[in-house]
Amino acid sequence: MRLRSKFETIKLSRHLGLMADVANEEEVIKVVNAAEQWFGPVNVVVNAAGINQDSLLVRTKTSEMLRLLNTNLLGTMITTKTVLRSMLHQKEGCIINIGSVVGQHGNSGQCVYGASKAGLMGFTKSLAKEVGSRGIRANLIVPGFIETEMTAYLTKKQKEVFGSVPLRRPGQPIDVAYLVEFIIKHEFITGQVTLAI
Repeated sequence: MRLRSKFETIKLSRHLGLMADVANEEEVIKVVNAAEQWFGPVNVVVNAAGINQDSLLVRTKTSEMLRLLNTNLLGTMITTKTVLRSMLHQKEGCIINIGSVVGQHGNSGQCVYGASKAGLMGFTKSLAKEVGSRGIRANLIVPGFIETEMTAYLTKKQKEVFGSVPLRRPGQPIDVAYLVEFIIKHEFITGQVTLAI
């Protein structure tokens, strides 16, 4: 599926799977160029790459800190910078960053992860002001506990603690996808932080 001008959804018979380290600018540029050759100019990007490594700050190696920050924060910035060239030329675009409730509320053993996700808020709000006059929107979705491969390692007790949300169940990836779709379709939403708890 590709989203066209005015973000109309259309079905495509072609699909393309590409991989890149989002913290490596050369790799990101190659992937974006390949995607544009296949589908045309990029007008929507969802920055959802993320990693975590729970550890008390005093036990966290600097190399581990850099790995988290490079993927979760710098990777989003690099990917956004790369697609912005095309969006600025088109005078339209939608950038959606995926954060975490840990970036707003914190969590023991997740200082670096929380910092990387909190940084996305300042980045997204500043970007929305920077590119809004050119028809480009930037928003942040902040999920709570979502059942994914990243959370599969948690014990049942930890899942109960992290999963203590008003709906009394953990979220599913599709719940976040619905928010992404909503933001893409509503063209007056920008600079917003949307909680998904």
